[in-house]
Amino acid sequence: VKGNTLREVEAMLTQQGGLADKVCDKYLPCLVSDDPSSAARALPEMEGFPRQPIRMSIELGERRITLNDEIFGHDNLRCSEIILARQIRDQHLEELFPQAAGGHSAATRSADPSCPSMTKVFSGTCEADGKRGSWRLVLEYFPSINGSKSMPPVAEPGCFEVRWNGRLLSEERTKSFQFTELAGAKELLGRGFPKDLPEAVWQRFTGTLYLDGNFAVDPNKNALLHDSSVDSLVQNLFRKWDSRAEKQRGRGSPRSSPLSSLGFGSPGYGPGGGNSPREVASMRQQQQLDAAQKKKEEMVPLAREMCAWLHECRTKVDEDVIFVAEGTDLTLRDVDAARGTFKA
Repeated sequence: VKGNTLREVEAMLTQQGGLADKVCDKYLPCLVSDDPSSAARALPEMEGFPRQPIRMSIELGERRITLNDEIFGHDNLRCSEIILARQIRDQHLEELFPQAAGGHSAATRSADPSCPSMTKVFSGTCEADGKRGSWRLVLEYFPSINGSKSMPPVAEPGCFEVRWNGRLLSEERTKSFQFTELAGAKELLGRGFPKDLPEAVWQRFTGTLYLDGNFAVDPNKNALLHDSSVDSLVQNLFRKWDSRAEKQRGRGSPRSSPLSSLGFGSPGYGPGGGNSPREVASMRQQQQLDAAQKKKEEMVPLAREMCAWLHECRTKVDEDVIFVAEGTDLTLRDVDAARGTFKA
């Protein structure tokens, strides 16, 4: 093959949206080495979560492109753009909190307690049919710096991607939970929703939901296997974290049919003390409503925690340009010279 042809093919491989970009994006956690500094840059708050490191390369004639190395040095890769955005954000954080050198890690916060964390982590386990699955939801905040967005353009604001065993589920339709959405948090908290939390901050975070290999995926391994007719780790996870999933559970499913509920068709059913079909249907509906209410109550603390995190990031790190005026007489007060902000 001629040399110029190889160069053209190599350019196509390494350009944005090319093979290297797609492979690195899909298998990012597996391509990151165990070196603490590398792992922290590419996989914040992922210490201890199961992943299987691999080494992958593309051979093109005598040229070998090692994808593990491309992650930290290639401008055309989606994951590289996110890593660069983290570096810019962490530099901004260190300017605001000089004692907190090192970005947003736990060591940073211990060095300067006033330094807020740019990540929010929710994690745990769930069980179904004798199986136990581990999950971790990692959200990252990208503040407004000098009045401009720092969110990398390749990220989807206010949403999270889903990774199974480190592999990106590119066709997974779940992008958020109720407590990570503005409308969902308002519904959960009602009057307790903080009025001073602007809508813009809900578009300043992105994240990843990591799942281990015990969760079921479709045959192509591009999406989770959602099946409301059976109890599974996927169903249990979503019922735990999103009260809306309980309301939607079993629509058109045999489990939600009143005919399959306890009481109908039993010896006590019918005249003389049994439950009528209407009563059974009403009981089933009430059980579903009670379950949905219970899950909503469990989610309220999560929504409060989410709002508190966003509020801390906004008040301590964001650099927004805000003009507030009452009437026509404009006077300066509450000037913060260090941050260059004021309220009028």
